[in-house]
Amino acid sequence: MPATMRLSVPYGHSVSRRREPMPVIAITVGLRTLSNVLVPFAVLYMRQPIKLDYLWTALCIPGAVHFIFRSPT
Repeated sequence: MPATMRLSVPYGHSVSRRREPMPVIAITVGLRTLSNVLVPFAVLYMRQPIKLDYLWTALCIPGAVHFIFRSPT
């Protein structure tokens, strides 16, 4: 399977052998959409300058995902 297909369909039934819970799928798809579609669209098509805010956002999103999916203690 081409790499572009693996990026665009993260948890398709034909791609993934494991079953992920719905919140994991939803957040993963949202994360990939934000990083692979919306930011390049803003920078390349709308000609917005790259700002330091993008870096801070890129660092905060994985932290938020960590706290959402960590196992309760």
